Amino acid sequence: MKRTNVIRALTLLLCLTALLSLSALPAVAAEDGSASASEEHYVNWSYDERTGELTAYFPDTDTTQVYTEATLPSRVLYFPIRLYEYANTVDVGDQTYDLTALDREEQAVCLENEDNARDTRLFLTQAGRQAMADCLQDPDYTSVPLIYRTSKADYYYSMAADLPDDLAALPAEGQISCSLFDLRNEQKYELVGLASPFAVTVGYLFEIEETLYYLDATALSDACFDGKGGLNPMPTVTVTLTPLTSELSQRIYDKLSDASAYDPTVTYESEEEPYDPTVERITGVVLMYLAVIPMGVLLPILPFVAGLILPHIRAFGKKKRWYLLTVTAAAWMILSVILLVVVTIAAILV
Repeated sequence: MKRTNVIRALTLLLCLTALLSLSALPAVAAEDGSASASEEHYVNWSYDERTGELTAYFPDTDTTQVYTEATLPSRVLYFPIRLYEYANTVDVGDQTYDLTALDREEQAVCLENEDNARDTRLFLTQAGRQAMADCLQDPDYTSVPLIYRTSKADYYYSMAADLPDDLAALPAEGQISCSLFDLRNEQKYELVGLASPFAVTVGYLFEIEETLYYLDATALSDACFDGKGGLNPMPTVTVTLTPLTSELSQRIYDKLSDASAYDPTVTYESEEEPYDPTVERITGVVLMYLAVIPMGVLLPILPFVAGLILPHIRAFGKKKRWYLLTVTAAAWMILSVILLVVVTIAAILV
């Protein structure tokens, strides 16, 4: 009989131990998660000289994006309002390039030569090429910046979306005609439609003899643009300029006085908030405490106390069985405490 009770107690203890092990799974899962997430997730770049394809591999999602070099139409500008600079570089031929984009998984990536900042190359995915085409064929601009350039910097101010309509509605009175060659030295401001990271030149404002004139650029051929926001000084192309009203001119000048230098905000991949596995580790330990303490420490108190009290009540009898319950409950609580201590120490030391 004694042997049977001992076997029952050991069996019960074994089952309880199995339950106790299951309660520790949150801590184990947290450790596994921290191990994998602590790896560097920088985007890896490679260039295939044979196909001319630039490939980005995103290790955190195990996905790739393929880019091919693109030449923008002469009236389209690469004009990102913010930049994401990748930690890794890429070798194209015998040159090393840094890479930037609007966002981490963007469809347009700009390569800048580490030794020559003027040596830049633009690569687009198929989706990026479609977005570029949409800028011209089906424009949906998020804003309409007015840009003017100096020898030191480019300045811009996002104008009201109805400005192009107001300019197009200007009366024809006072219009003048001249060639693009005649305008080569005049102060000008570029009006672009922004669908970041692309901008499309839609018009120019020229300051001639203290008067602002508007040139609608949408009707000009691509050959008229130099691909840098300017116009080719073509003597054979004659354009019509429309003077702005005094109210509209004042509105333009007021906005230009608040223009900001074009200096996109840069996020560096290498300076992103590093992954801290401690958070997951602590979460796992807390979850284990929440599971083990109620089930392994608080719950056994009842059978532990019952095993001490019931043997002294004559109606229940069989004192040794009740004492065995007390021993089993005590062993269960001790195992629970040991588990908590071991996992806590492991979480601190790892």
